[in-house]
Amino acid sequence: MEGAIDLRTRLKYLLMILSALWPPNRHDLWRLGNAFRCILSQSKEKVSSKPFYAQIEPTTACNLSCRFCLNPTLTVRHTLSYDDFLQALNGLPTLLMLNLQGLGEPTLNKDLFRMASEARRRKIYTFTVTNLNLPELIIDKLAQSDFSAINISMESIDPDQYSWYRVGGDLALLEQNLQMLKEKRESYGTDFVVGIWTLITEDTIDKVHEIFQFAKGSGIIERIQFVFLTDKKSHLDNYDGDLRKQLVVNRRATASDIRKRLRALSKEFGILGYLVEGRCRWLWTGIFVNAEGYVAPCCNIKNYREPAWGNIRLEENLAEVWQGNEWNMVRKGILSESDGHPSCTGCPYLY
Repeated sequence: MEGAIDLRTRLKYLLMILSALWPPNRHDLWRLGNAFRCILSQSKEKVSSKPFYAQIEPTTACNLSCRFCLNPTLTVRHTLSYDDFLQALNGLPTLLMLNLQGLGEPTLNKDLFRMASEARRRKIYTFTVTNLNLPELIIDKLAQSDFSAINISMESIDPDQYSWYRVGGDLALLEQNLQMLKEKRESYGTDFVVGIWTLITEDTIDKVHEIFQFAKGSGIIERIQFVFLTDKKSHLDNYDGDLRKQLVVNRRATASDIRKRLRALSKEFGILGYLVEGRCRWLWTGIFVNAEGYVAPCCNIKNYREPAWGNIRLEENLAEVWQGNEWNMVRKGILSESDGHPSCTGCPYLY
């Protein structure tokens, strides 16, 4: 999770984590204690705790070519093996939350649902993010899955605007599949939560209420996560001129207004809406593993080999890597409110 979320949303996540752990055993209580130490260490350059959140990228293969995504710039696509996934989990025994998502469409990894089942067996709150432009067979597998939550990525309820952001995407197919997912979830009696993950841009900032209306009308969506279109340099360099115009001006000042609107809309529609914005929390709470097995401090850092952050095939204990000097340099840079590390240059979550 890049930036900060408000207290109300943090409490919601805490309850969701506890529900995945219940009833807790001694190991679960140890994991909870570690998570609290992570939170308490967020003003320190060095940490003694271990990550309780991980984002593991199942694949970089994708069925769409979204304008804002770095995926179209990739020359080679990779898919994480199930054995490498197990290696990552074994190296991160303190995990409480797991996001199976990255630059690709997660469901294109044939082992995705096995991964979710194994994580649930370990009592880890596990979720994914999908564009839902998928065949019925995959919708059926999602409906039967062991995910704690399934999030749908979309920016607009206008078909033309949706397909402008998500090149190759079909909003009508998304809506059809969402209703199918609802019906199949009821049929199978599964208990996953469904949410929306969406970008805020200059074109969508005044249409936030439309996403709430869509969510309410779906009869299945319970929460909506909003995030600004990133202006991190590594992404910005790959934006075309039209997309650059969609960057929200003065996002920090705008964030306060957005949060007020989201609180009001959440109350009106009975759906939790929140904005992820503020200083980076990754270095004190989480770790990112890409589809090749390389490790990085967050999902926005793409230079996996220099410096050598780590690799799940080489490191038995990823938590020890997380406590290493290279990672501490990034923590120091964030706390000093400077770029601090070349990998973080131009990141909007530094301050």
